[in-house]
Amino acid sequence: MCELLRPKNGEQSESEVRLLSRLDRVAEQLQHWTIQRLERRHCPVEGNLADTSKRLAEKLDEIPGPGFNLPRGIDDVKLPNVGDIDAITEQVRRLEATAKLPLARMKDVANVNA
Repeated sequence: MCELLRPKNGEQSESEVRLLSRLDRVAEQLQHWTIQRLERRHCPVEGNLADTSKRLAEKLDEIPGPGFNLPRGIDDVKLPNVGDIDAITEQVRRLEATAKLPLARMKDVANVNA
């Protein structure tokens, strides 16, 4: 998606800058979610989103799953045309909605015993 919003002739419109900011927030949310899951599995958490996602996928391969394989292959979804800012905006909106994942929460032992 970021490739679609690359500066043309060194310039970006306000709407493109806003979309990139939204994509950055989604990446931060996904990274936070992924790191929490890695921490719960006592795994290293350094690296970018691609690194931590790969590490989590490898760790999850070791754990019996819900009875079906989670999709991990390359998707074949057609991206919108570079000039179609409305279609790109819609794809960013869909990604934001999909990325709203529940956080791994565990009760703090100190607070439970207080």
